[in-house]
Parts: sequence; C-alpha cells; structure tokens
Amino acid sequence: MIEVTIGYVAGFIAAAVVVAQIWCPTIMALVIAGLLRDTETVATWNIASRVLQRTWWPTILASDSVLTHGARFKITLISWAVPSIAVLIAITSIVTPLGLYEQMDTLGTRVGSFAYIKDLSSFGSATSQRGVHDFSRICSWVYVLAPCPYSENRVMVTSNGTNITVELPYGYSSRVSPIVREIFSSGTTNLTTISNFFDIEWRQLTTTPMLHIDNGTEVPVGLYRQLESHIMDSTITVVEGLVVDGIAGGVGFRNHTIPKNIERGASWSEDLLFIEPIASCVNTNLTLDFEILLNKSSISFSSITNLRLTDRGGFVDMNKTYPSYDRDNAQSNPDLRARAYRAAWLNNALTMQYFNVTTNNSRTTGQRAFSYLDSKLGKEFVLEQNYDTDYRALGFSSNFGNYLDLRDSYYKDKGAKWLNPFNVTSRDFGIVRLLCSGAGGADFANISNIYVGCGMVRGVPQRVDSGDGTIFDNHSKWSSSIHACAAALTAVVKTVNFSFDGTRTDGLDGLIITSITNKSYDNPDEFPVWGMEDSGLTLADISPVWGLLSPEYALGPNISTVKQPAFHLPGYSLGSGLRLDAVTGGNLPGSNFPLKAMNALFDSDSDEGVFSSSWPFDLRGAANMPVFKRWQALSNDSERIADIIKLVWTDIAASAVVGTKGTLGPGNIAAADKAVTIFIKPTGKRIKYRWVFGIPAFVLLLVMLVVTSAVLLCTAVRASSIAVLRRRLQQLTVGRILTTFLYPEDSNLFMSSKEWSHSNGHKAVSLGTAPRKGSACETTLQSFRHRPETPIDSVVVGLMGGDGKPRN
Repeated sequence: MIEVTIGYVAGFIAAAVVVAQIWCPTIMALVIAGLLRDTETVATWNIASRVLQRTWWPTILASDSVLTHGARFKITLISWAVPSIAVLIAITSIVTPLGLYEQMDTLGTRVGSFAYIKDLSSFGSATSQRGVHDFSRICSWVYVLAPCPYSENRVMVTSNGTNITVELPYGYSSRVSPIVREIFSSGTTNLTTISNFFDIEWRQLTTTPMLHIDNGTEVPVGLYRQLESHIMDSTITVVEGLVVDGIAGGVGFRNHTIPKNIERGASWSEDLLFIEPIASCVNTNLTLDFEILLNKSSISFSSITNLRLTDRGGFVDMNKTYPSYDRDNAQSNPDLRARAYRAAWLNNALTMQYFNVTTNNSRTTGQRAFSYLDSKLGKEFVLEQNYDTDYRALGFSSNFGNYLDLRDSYYKDKGAKWLNPFNVTSRDFGIVRLLCSGAGGADFANISNIYVGCGMVRGVPQRVDSGDGTIFDNHSKWSSSIHACAAALTAVVKTVNFSFDGTRTDGLDGLIITSITNKSYDNPDEFPVWGMEDSGLTLADISPVWGLLSPEYALGPNISTVKQPAFHLPGYSLGSGLRLDAVTGGNLPGSNFPLKAMNALFDSDSDEGVFSSSWPFDLRGAANMPVFKRWQALSNDSERIADIIKLVWTDIAASAVVGTKGTLGPGNIAAADKAVTIFIKPTGKRIKYRWVFGIPAFVLLLVMLVVTSAVLLCTAVRASSIAVLRRRLQQLTVGRILTTFLYPEDSNLFMSSKEWSHSNGHKAVSLGTAPRKGSACETTLQSFRHRPETPIDSVVVGLMGGDGKPRN
C-alpha cells in the first residue's frame, strides 16, 4: 500500500488546479463562441479573439493560427515553445510537490534532564531492592580462613605437626573494606556514565548464615534463577539495569533513565561499561554419526543406533608438533584460538591412543609418539551409547573425550569393543582443560592469570541422507561435528547510542539502542587504566577485585595495572557455575558472575547445567525448533559456532546481575547539579524532500535561464524592446486590422491603443463571409469622428505592398 505523504496531497491539489486552469477557459470559450454574432463591434472582436486564441481550441481544431505553412521557421519554433513550456510548467507544478514528506528528525541539541524509569517486565519485578546489603566476600588459604586485602580481620593459625588450629580473636567480617571500594571506584568518580566494579550487583539478593562469619549474623549472598530467555531475539534490548547485546553478545551496565519533558522523543549517546564473552573454536575433524531407531515402546533421545566416531582428518591428518600459545602475555593477548587448537590436538591424540590408532611416548617399550598411524579418512570407530547424552541436540561439556567409555575397568562393560591398550583415563583428558585454560585454582590470583573456559561443543546434528533436516525420521542418518573451544571474558568501555520514543510510555518500551561500538581513543595515552588487587592468594581462595583506576591509585601498593582498551577478567574455570535457586559464596558479583555464567555452559554434563533437561528454558534445541534450527545453522562452522557460546552466556547473564549506575550517578540518586551532563537531540517532525521529484523543476529553471538569456541578448542588440512589442501587438490585433482596412480614414496601425479605442471601438464589422462594415450597428451608434494623426496613405503604404497585397 502506497503511503500518502504531504507531498502526494500537495501534488494531487496541484494536479486539480492545473485541470481547472485548462478546463474552465476551454469551456468558457465554447460559451463565448456561442454568444458571438457575425456582426460585432471591433472591440468585441478584439476581446473574443484574445480569449479564444489563449485556449487550447486553436491547437485542438488545427485552426489558422497554428498552421505553419508559409510561416517563418524561427517564429514557428518559438510559437511552439510557448505551449511546450506551458506543459512543462503544468508538469512541474504537479510533480514537484510529490517529493515533500514528513519525517521524525533531530531538532537541534540541548542539555538533557533525566529521570529513572522502571522495567515493567519480569526483569524489573524480580529485581531485589537496592541499597539493603553490603558487598561481602570470604578469603581463605587452602581450607583455612584468611584475611582479605585491607580488611581488619585477624586470623591466627597454629600447627603442632598433626593438627591445625585456627583462631579468630576478633571474629571474621565478610564486609568489603571501604578503602577497597574507594580504590577500585576511583576511575569513575568524576561525572561519567561508565560503571565500575562496585556498580555491579546481583539481580536477586538474599542472606544466609555462615559458620564463624559475621558473629553468626546472616551474610548477604546472590541468588540466581533465569527470569526470561531472549535467545532467539537477535537484537539489542534493555532490561532493568542492563543493555543486553543479543547480536555480538555481552551485557552493559546502566540503571535506566530517560529524558524528561520530551514530547516525541530524543537521541543521545553514553559510554557504558560492558562485560562480554570472547570465544574461539577449532574443529577436531571428528564427527559423531548415528541413525535414528524408533520403537513402539518409547520415543526419546536415547532412540539411536549405530553410534560411531568418524575420522574426518582429525586422526589421519594429525599434525605431530605439540602446539603452544603465549601464556605469559595473556592479559594483552589471550590467544584463544591457539588454546582451542591445543585442546583439540590433545583430545585427538588421547582418543587415538584409546583406539590404538597410534602410540604415546613409552619408557617401557621405547616407542615414540606417532610411531605408527592406523587410520584413514572416513574410518569409523563404533562407540557405546551414553544414555545420559542427547545426541539429537546441541551439546556442551568441560570433559574432553566424553564420547568414550572411560570408566574404571571394574565398572566397564566386559564386552567393550575397544581395549584401550594405553589405559587412557578421564584424568588424562581432564588435564586437557587445564592445559587449555592456562591457570587453575592453585595459581596465584594475579593480572596475568586470566579466566579461560575450555570445553567441547558437539554441534546440532546435520542430516546426511535425503530428507528433511529438521525431522528425525526413523532410520534417518545424522552427523554431528565436534569442536574444541576456549572462551574468555573482557571488561570494555563502549559507546551506546540511544533513542527514546516519547509516544511509547509502557516501561522501557520506548528506550531503543540504535548502535553499540567500542569507545574510540585518539591515541594510546587515552586508554583507560585497569587495576587488580595483588593479594598473594590463589584463584581458588579469593574473589579478586578489579576496576578502572584513577592515576593516583594506579601506582599504589599491591595493585597491578594495565593501560589498554579492554581488561581480561582474572579467574579459573574449574569452579562452580550458576545454579538454579542456589546462593553464591558471597556478595561480590563483579568478580563472580561472569565466571560462574561461563562455567554453567561447560558444566552441562551435570543435571544442573544450562543445557541440562532440568533447566527452565530449552537452550540446546532439544524441544525448541527455532533454537534447534538456529544452532544447526552455526554448528558446522568453527568461526560461527563460537557465537553460540557468546549468545548463551549473554542470555543467562542477563538474569544474574544489574547495573546500579545511571545518568544520575551511582544508584541514580545524585542531585541535578551533580548529574552527568548529556547533550540530547530532541526529535520531531521535519519536512524533507526527495530530490528526484525536483527534476522537472530543475529543467524548468534551465529553460527559464535560456529564455531570460535570449531576452537580455535581444535587448542588448536592440532587436526587441517594449516599444517594438507594443507595435507588434497593434499590428496583430484583429479589430485594428479590420478598421484599418474598412475605416482607413479613422484607423491605422500606429495610433495609440487608447486613441484607437475611442475612435474605432464602437464600429461594427460583419465577418459573415468577408469582412465588411456593419451598417446595422453603425446607425444606432453616435457618430464620432477623430482625424488620425497619421495620413491614410502612409498606412496603406506600410501595410500593403505596391501590388496591393499584404507585405510579408
């Protein structure tokens, strides 16, 4: 359906006016023609001639005035240019307005005044009240309580060689020291919309008692449950306290406010702190292949048969060089692809030993690794089916080699198909995860030991026989690719462009994100300073605090800093993940939530992971067809399958935390004079024009310039003037011509129009067959004689040639 714009309306009106301009004179000419008689006064003939000749009737009827036989070419050409230009003017008057349209646009720039707006969705209603609980954490040394940095806790540990005694002379407070908050909030204390470590809070908070902690009072902790799933929403959305990037992955922290006193809307930009996942995957070039076998008694994900591992190059094309990556510079270069490649290499090497495809280094036999290779492209290795695995959906696992039967020999099926001659165990595969991540719980919590989660991703199966790729027909054949993946987490400042639709007042519906880009810096000196506390404790013993620092704290004791656009979060991947309705170990979400959300992805071998059947939302595509199809499209591409990690992490993280800082400062409670100054661009209706509709107007302008130039040229060479034009008009007036021939004693072609009208306007002329004096009229009119100034002989000579014929 065509949208009727203001331009179209104006064009319709202009078209109607043009039709009226043509129609009315044309019809009125018919009326005048009917009223005229063969005998009229010459003044009447003048007026009637002027009216009739100005209509389109001469052209329509091809009357004498439009026939060009015998006419001079230049005069003919110009005579036809006049109606052509008239047509161009008519077209221009109709087409030109069609380009007009109204559009919402910015109407200048001014300083905005903002107010908090609540999210009316479940994200808003299920968010705990802010400002009730303090930040808390508990530090330890191995299994013994230890003082956290800058805390006033005192822990006395004694040992008699057999037992360890721990004394807390002043008790143990879980409260985070104010100096820690001051240091790691210093980088954003100025008026800014950028959040910091302590502007991140658990979305849901509760309290729980902990032995020996806070004198027996309950300790504030986080509580998790996924409120909604936006996994199929490939847009950027806003929820209570967050900007959720459903395109690239990541969450930005903002306690949402909107401009006040805005009628239609406004646009503006803010710099926000984001935490986003980054990931890389490597195809192991191994696939799990199977067939569907449905029986009468049950139809479930266990109804498969002929499960086998197929060598697609992962064995036969194995690179025998042990891979490495730059672990020492992990903060500036996490090198995720090299980590994922190492994990894929180790996974394949151990799997080859399990199937006796090759050997490892053996001190007993003296054999070297890869001394033989018993495989070929397409070779299949039959596997025992794991009935706890849903092979028909997406699969995540932190356990490499989980497709193998790695149970101890006591529990293993005595009729196992593979003897595992090198006794490869689950512990061997467990080391792969640590060698990929680069840091474990026993490593120091420092700025170089960044969090890297490693695991296997089994893609959504692709149908390899003919048939619908989304229907598990009985006896249909399927194949799933296996990828080794490494994922890290970064904190980064991004510039977010907002727009607000003032006509949508239902919660956050009117707040729209138009774009998100990494904040640009003119030079490295402008990079932010990221800092992290150096506690001397291990990653398993402390939840380290990090954040943006001001220059005065950047060189402080027990603080490590880097100056770069993004900060890779510290941590290790062997810890626990988010669990439904489970509490966290403290209230320090900035340190814990990113890691726990990622651990929840790869910890899906348990019954509590995000890809388990107990999770409230089907994120793996087992029963959700849109999710199944989306993951299926990404599963065969190592570059794109990493997007699944980013999007699922974002989906579960959105329910975990909120940002408490907005344009009105931390908690959105700052006074107006201490609020961040943000320039907004109010939006309103602005009339715009589509230039293509202006082409006729430009052509007309060009014609006008040509005509004007020709007139100026003629005037300059004195070929034409007003006096000449007046004389030509007198020579072409039909009444004057008639009286000059019929009444030569009273009329000529050079007397003034006023003089001629007084002397001849009342004279009657009959045009029945040939012009003649109208005697009937002549007797009824007063006789009026006026001797012309020009002798009649001169008129005759001027108008007629010597042979009595009109001059050319």
